[in-house]
Amino acid sequence: MPVKYITPGRANVVIGTAAFVMLFNTLFILHAPNDCEDYHLNKVLSGPEAQDSPSLLRWVRSQFIPPSQLPYNLSYIMNGFHEDDDGNELKIFSPSQEFILGNLEDIYGDKIEFPGTFLEAGAYDGEFLSNTLWLEREFGWRGILVEANPHFFKQLLLKHRRSWAINVCLNVKPYPSKEKFVMGSSSPVNISHLASAGEDDDLVEKHISQGSSGLKDFKINETQIEGMMEVQCVPIYTVVKALGRTHIDFFSLDVERAEMGILDTIPWDKMSFSVLAIEHATTDDLVTYLDERGYAHVASQSEDHIFVNKADRILKEKHGGL
Repeated sequence: MPVKYITPGRANVVIGTAAFVMLFNTLFILHAPNDCEDYHLNKVLSGPEAQDSPSLLRWVRSQFIPPSQLPYNLSYIMNGFHEDDDGNELKIFSPSQEFILGNLEDIYGDKIEFPGTFLEAGAYDGEFLSNTLWLEREFGWRGILVEANPHFFKQLLLKHRRSWAINVCLNVKPYPSKEKFVMGSSSPVNISHLASAGEDDDLVEKHISQGSSGLKDFKINETQIEGMMEVQCVPIYTVVKALGRTHIDFFSLDVERAEMGILDTIPWDKMSFSVLAIEHATTDDLVTYLDERGYAHVASQSEDHIFVNKADRILKEKHGGL
């Protein structure tokens, strides 16, 4: 048989076809898996998706920042301590913080020295007005710090907390979604705070204003708004379950009027708490709501309210039955 030679023209066609196939594979086939993954993830995070969906739990786990191994980096302004590392007395304090931490000492007694778990929602920078830093540093408690504002979250990480941290908002819907989030002003005016800090008044007011950031649907003080952004929100049950837990010893909830919506997403038959400290600023009947779910109201001061689990054996012993 005669040998068939490839002419230059045919060679160009072959090379051109091969190049087209390679380009097609590069643009469509090889990138398809990532595109599919991104599409699926966006679909999961936009909801509605089950709170314990494996895909959602995997994403939440991927967002957690593990506990720091570095020395604490604290400023000692309203952080729950009465003296700094050098033993100098701190004169700036928060009545709210004193009330909550004092009640925790009373509720737990000596058992507070046995490390428990906590979840602080609205963790801000991890120090200012924190209701968990004292438990973590003094008694070795460990937990979860939730902060929706990415700017504050970066500041939180610089404090080198010994707990898991995640930059999401707790949703008022029983599924993940993206929501509008209002930023508190960094230059507030006419703010009434609870403690006089002397020369640090301006700094305290700035912290209070920025710390009042929250979901747009619940924000009422328009004079302190500096900006708005979209944040990823997930149910609290998803956050806790992602770390393999269903019980939290101390839950601190300070979310600028979104508390009832967040609580309403909780599957109370699957998740529990020992003690709750909740800032509540709406007319909803929080006491009755939690009483019907097994939590007794034990103390209040202004907008701060403390609840304990009626079924918790340790707390029942302490309070003689609930």
